[in-house]
Amino acid sequence: MDYDFKTLIASWENNKDYNGQIVYKRIIPARRSRYAALDPPLPPPLENNLRAMGLKKLYTHQAEAISLVRQGRDVVVVTETASGKSMCYHLPVLETLLANPEARVLYLFPTKALAQDQSRALHTLIDPAAHYDEMKTFHAPSLDGHRIAFGTYDGDTPKDDRSALRRTANILLTNPDMLSLGIIPNHARLWAKFFARLKYIVVDEVHVYRGVFGSHVANVMRRLERVCAHYGSRPRFICCSATTANPEEHVGLLLNREPAAVTQSGAPSAKKIFLLWNPPVTDEALGVRASSLNESVDLFADLVRAGARTIVFARAKPTVELILRFTRDRLKDIPESLSAIAPYRGGYLPSDRRAIEKALSQGALVGVTCTNALELGVDIGSLEAAVINGFPGTIASTWQQAGRAGRRGRESLAVLVAHDEPLDQYFMRHPEYFFERNVEHAIINPSNPYIQKLHLKAASYELPLSRNEEPLFGQGFAGQVRDMIKSRDMKQVQGRASWAGITFPAQEINLRTATAERYSICLPDATQIGMMDADTAFQYLHDGAVYLHLGEAYFVNKLDINNRVAWVEKKAMPYFTRALSREDVSIDQQLRKKDFNATPVHFGFVNVTHQVHSYKKVNPRSRDVIARVDLDYPSETLWTQSLWFFISTDILMRVEQAGLDIMGGLHAVEHAAIAMLPFLAMCDRDDIGGLSTNQHPDTGQATVFIHDAFPGGMGLSEIGYARIEDLLHRTLDLIHGCACKSGCPSCIQSPKCGNMNEPLDKAAALAILKSLLRRN
Repeated sequence: MDYDFKTLIASWENNKDYNGQIVYKRIIPARRSRYAALDPPLPPPLENNLRAMGLKKLYTHQAEAISLVRQGRDVVVVTETASGKSMCYHLPVLETLLANPEARVLYLFPTKALAQDQSRALHTLIDPAAHYDEMKTFHAPSLDGHRIAFGTYDGDTPKDDRSALRRTANILLTNPDMLSLGIIPNHARLWAKFFARLKYIVVDEVHVYRGVFGSHVANVMRRLERVCAHYGSRPRFICCSATTANPEEHVGLLLNREPAAVTQSGAPSAKKIFLLWNPPVTDEALGVRASSLNESVDLFADLVRAGARTIVFARAKPTVELILRFTRDRLKDIPESLSAIAPYRGGYLPSDRRAIEKALSQGALVGVTCTNALELGVDIGSLEAAVINGFPGTIASTWQQAGRAGRRGRESLAVLVAHDEPLDQYFMRHPEYFFERNVEHAIINPSNPYIQKLHLKAASYELPLSRNEEPLFGQGFAGQVRDMIKSRDMKQVQGRASWAGITFPAQEINLRTATAERYSICLPDATQIGMMDADTAFQYLHDGAVYLHLGEAYFVNKLDINNRVAWVEKKAMPYFTRALSREDVSIDQQLRKKDFNATPVHFGFVNVTHQVHSYKKVNPRSRDVIARVDLDYPSETLWTQSLWFFISTDILMRVEQAGLDIMGGLHAVEHAAIAMLPFLAMCDRDDIGGLSTNQHPDTGQATVFIHDAFPGGMGLSEIGYARIEDLLHRTLDLIHGCACKSGCPSCIQSPKCGNMNEPLDKAAALAILKSLLRRN
């Protein structure tokens, strides 16, 4: 059925609690299809199957991509959600297998769910009439008498199926984690024939491979390339991506290739209504707004009541659980709806995730709350509405999440509910900028020394390293190998470096973080209910934390640091918790320096000492702080990239003479600049940190630092250094454009601040920025 969103929106606007929350409405009109013919056409068996599926023509981008693949090019297809990108790799792959049944193809997906979803789609394309058994991981349907074997190869694949897939699979569907840990290291023993016959590597959702994850995967691709070369193959890449500003550059760095980009979509799209929804101001003087969480809950409950199948995205795992809990409270008068909505996020056991995915795709669920785990192209059925609780960090992710609704050609609704955070509020004040702005650049740093070292260890185990491989692995290669030979992790034999350790080096690598360490989350009887990366354990699993899992609250009795276990018990809690931390920055190495309006700006490496020192108990409805509790955890040191700039004595004297707080102004500039850096880089605010001081011991001057939050750095602060003028102009516009009197969460306050947002001085920040930019 089609939903009358016009009537629903009118009901919101006529509600007594409505106070102008819809600050902007954009109608995105439907777009007609554009088709193109292939020359020569696809083989008759494929043409016939496409017709049986109701697909009589190819969209222009599909035909363009297939033609480029036929020419032997590496290709990246960059079009919107639900535009049929998967056909850009399925069709040329199956065409090749019909001509060469001995060929092998590797499909890489960032999640297991995507691999399973495309396994189903591939089976339908090979034989539309055949039954697809969801319980199997190995399949061998026939395409016009040609048996094509394929299956998912990951941690959930049974042992017997793994063996069959290695021996006979034409197409192997897996993820970068399994490729790094289980496939490449075992090439000689198990995969020699597969690598020797490998013709194509499909990399789907390539925009996901950014930051730490992308930098890891770039190194996995380099390990894969050298193993393929060892067996005499040079497979071509077919990549698909949601919209990104630099597809050729990004994929080129990720894969060490020069791909052709297909960016003009020929797919149709249905009408979409996109609302920017700003919670009402509850305190004019303080600039405090109503809870975005409660606004999202109200919208979700209304959409479920109206029968619109809805997905709600939230940035943090605890928020996913809270939205579910509060929405169920709103829907208590409709008992059948309570089991028709569910949460979905990382940290659940695989069996729980699979059950939720199946219920969604079969229509058993009316709604789901989730992190960006469902942002990607998994078929979760026909959804009519998407509610996005808080700007997800990038415009590209916002459009990807909004695109999860309306995938069946019907009118859909997307609502971005703003947090009272600077970037969210900037978009609420500048909606045209949000809709007209190009999406961000994807950023990776394959030469990150922490990440590169892990993969060079693994590569030396897989095949001895030679000096001429430095162009493959990039800057730092020679020094890393030399250091590991000295430490006896590697040994040098006939001019090549091979692994000398007793451990299996690929086991040290966790592609999703810069560290491989994880904590188990266990009940008192030792039943494990989840996992968490070590770099966030102190923040979410500290003693006394309230941890939310599958909509239920768990109290953390003890975080056992030595054994990496968080002991929890299920317990209803009247509050949630938020950890507080402090950090110090020391300069390690200055790499570059420039002057901006006579202000020295620097870029280099710093050491960031970070310590979680306490936590707050917060009332979930009023957001009032109930109590603050001290913690005693060891500090952690992060070596990373940073920019820093000085504030001259003349500027500080003028601020002081005006009766303003210098330290409060510096602190406010730091917060606001961190909030605006995601404008320039495809990153999240949590990917960046900072420090401000009126006299730093390493510089002797008032200094503001903005640093990457990852070991070794990801190049985020480097972009800020290169575009410092743009960054500071936007920072000034953010603070100046906010209507609050003395600073608020929408401009200079930060939810991450370990100093409880004290001191902050909005007027001083404006004076400092105007002086730096000479806008007085």
